[in-house]
Amino acid sequence: MIDVISDIRDFLNNKSILILGFGREGKSTYNFIKKYVNYKKLGVADKEKPECEEEIYFGENYLDAVKDYDITIKSPGIPFFDIPQNAKVTSQTELMLMANRKNMIGITGTKGKSTTSSLIYCILKDAGKNVKLVGNIGIPIFESLEEITDSTILVCEMSSHQLENVKYSPHIAVLLNIFEEHLDHYLTYENYQLAKVNIFRHQKEEDIVIYSNENELVCNYISKYSIGKKFSFPYDYEIESNLLGEHNKKNIMAARLVARVFGIEEEKIRESVKNFKGLPHRLEYVGEFNGIKYYNDSISTIPEATIEALKSLNEVDTILIGGLDRGVHYEKLADYLEKSSVKNIILMYDTGIRIAKLLKRDGVTYVKDLEEAVELAKKVTGKGKICLLSPAAASYGFFKNFEERGKAFCSLVK
Repeated sequence: MIDVISDIRDFLNNKSILILGFGREGKSTYNFIKKYVNYKKLGVADKEKPECEEEIYFGENYLDAVKDYDITIKSPGIPFFDIPQNAKVTSQTELMLMANRKNMIGITGTKGKSTTSSLIYCILKDAGKNVKLVGNIGIPIFESLEEITDSTILVCEMSSHQLENVKYSPHIAVLLNIFEEHLDHYLTYENYQLAKVNIFRHQKEEDIVIYSNENELVCNYISKYSIGKKFSFPYDYEIESNLLGEHNKKNIMAARLVARVFGIEEEKIRESVKNFKGLPHRLEYVGEFNGIKYYNDSISTIPEATIEALKSLNEVDTILIGGLDRGVHYEKLADYLEKSSVKNIILMYDTGIRIAKLLKRDGVTYVKDLEEAVELAKKVTGKGKICLLSPAAASYGFFKNFEERGKAFCSLVK
């Protein structure tokens, strides 16, 4: 009988524990420890001053606190290279994998993991399974601990930050793709790749990995590290869906493979996919205003995602691109834009400056921010045509996250 709470509690009992990072995940860790764990000492460290009853550390040197504790439970946003060496660091993701990996489906990839995770959850739920959706999707794993039973299947979206440094892998691992991203968080691109690969690297022979056979990096790592059962996509599979684009067809194929592992009938899979509406900020149709059709693709934070967005939509007349510069290469996107039929390319923020230098064609304009970009788009986009926000860059520094950026775009459009 599974008792996830007891297993995690027993691991943490009689230790001095530091919670590193006090956002939503850090707070759920704090609540769990306060309720269940017999700890020697409990501390909370964050750059901003944490509001709690325990010993707190904040300010520029808040990371130094890890040296004074037996174990540190890290939140995903804090880079490992900032943490003093020799610290014993774990995370909610690793603790759950340690206690319950046999009932976990882990999904990762540079792009598509939220859509695929949500679709897997919906297919399993529609089939009558006892299933929960947790992880990077915005629901900390520890918020579901009290609801887990022997029959509970955890569908867990896992970011590279959550997978970094874990020593366990889920029973079913889904690796959608690997592209350049988060280079500001990792010392090298290879470190980012290896974090992703942890989703299957510690599997057993009886475990399952589902992966893209089109992504060369993924295939190389599969052949190097995978010892479980292997199922790959894409393959020949047509299905009715509300999701736009070839990339989403691949997400559907991955979700279908997971469903087949659970013995779900093809007819039920097709019905669930047909009814799945997709997630906000992912090629989301905002509406038609003054004859212009607007699409919000704020989730596109890398060049490959923006290229896929352009391939997915016909009649894109104007595209809005730009955000935080994290050192990603933009030559491939620039080459695609040079040859594309997009009439107006409106660039903004840090990466907009970089991309502008790569483009030699007409119709390229640089503006200060999203507000100016939307105002210009309203003037230059043809009637009956599409204006697409697909930034190919992160939102940080200008917005709290891609969701806030997408909402701002929708508000400006309306």
